[in-house]
Amino acid sequence: LADVPDGPLLLIANEFFDTLPVHQFIVSGNGWRERLIDCDPHRREMFRYVLSARRTPAVALLDNRNIITETTEICPSGLSLAHDIAERVTRTGGAALIIDFVSESRNFSLQAVRGHSNHDPLVAPGTADLACAVDFVALSEVARMAGGLVHGPLAQGVFLESLGIGVRAARLAVGADTEALRMIHSALKRLTAPSLMGELFQVMAITSRRLDFVAGLVRT
Repeated sequence: LADVPDGPLLLIANEFFDTLPVHQFIVSGNGWRERLIDCDPHRREMFRYVLSARRTPAVALLDNRNIITETTEICPSGLSLAHDIAERVTRTGGAALIIDFVSESRNFSLQAVRGHSNHDPLVAPGTADLACAVDFVALSEVARMAGGLVHGPLAQGVFLESLGIGVRAARLAVGADTEALRMIHSALKRLTAPSLMGELFQVMAITSRRLDFVAGLVRT
């Protein structure tokens, strides 16, 4: 972002923040310990999860945080980017739209997809797409601290419906053949249905204070 020339910024981050690395932590008898990846001594060319024997520098990320769960994860690079975006749009004007997946589970969210199927993240690293759920609450907090206005987050299905995706689908369906109709309805369902991407993905905007309205979103 620092390499982008000064001026009003319009940024769209669709499934970008979920690609950024996270640190994972577990509560132990000695406080928070980081979950790391190590070579498995019992299986050649295999990896395993291990718990750090002592406090790692990353544990400092949890200081002054009120965490009630026994596990948590933090994405420092994502928080830093959200801060920089808010600082930038506050200074030069503009907005950023962030669309990404979330997780309701209290477990770790690291996942791998290979060939459109779930894959073990520790098997054959580099051959699958890795992603972690995005913490929109944390992103919104740092964005506000940097002076930006935050709109949302809101479920993707609700956001798209408020923008008229149903009307758009109906227009596309006019005169469409059977196969095209099937594809239109399938895509609409995939993007908006609560059981699919409609609630699995959320949408949030970060804007300058001069832009206090974003279509489809409510300022929070």
